[in-house]
Amino acid sequence: MSNKNKAIALYSKITDTIYNRLLNNGYQVVIENRDYSFEYLKFKFDYDKVLIVRDDFTPPYLSQKENVRGRIVHDYIHYSYGYDFSPLGEFKACDKQVELYLNLIKDLNINKAIVGLMVAFIESEIKSQVCYHELNGCFPSIQFIDWQGELVKKYMEVSHHVT
Repeated sequence: MSNKNKAIALYSKITDTIYNRLLNNGYQVVIENRDYSFEYLKFKFDYDKVLIVRDDFTPPYLSQKENVRGRIVHDYIHYSYGYDFSPLGEFKACDKQVELYLNLIKDLNINKAIVGLMVAFIESEIKSQVCYHELNGCFPSIQFIDWQGELVKKYMEVSHHVT
């Protein structure tokens, strides 16, 4: 197994751990492929302990289960910290997600290269996709992993929205 595949597997394992903690703490998951306002979604989270997520697209490098659980964890961070779904909110949620994942594995003896690739994977899944959307007006038709963060670099060169 390549280091990149090991990094994605590590991401999935940590995501499952967080997802199971949410369920054990009484959160419910509802999958609905429609748009709601951030305020409504945060209200459902705060008062009903319900996380509403979409599952209308699964990238080729994750299973549907891995993708949905990753979205749940990511949206949990949005609601917990009050980060909206603007580019800045996405960047903040991504940084907080990376911090959470690193804290969960800090005492484990995991190869630093794999951990670095896991961070690159998370940032690609969130920041690079947001940057692609901001630069092109849509999400990419074929999901990809931006291991080097090239889209984020390009976006930062042409935009002052996220600093």
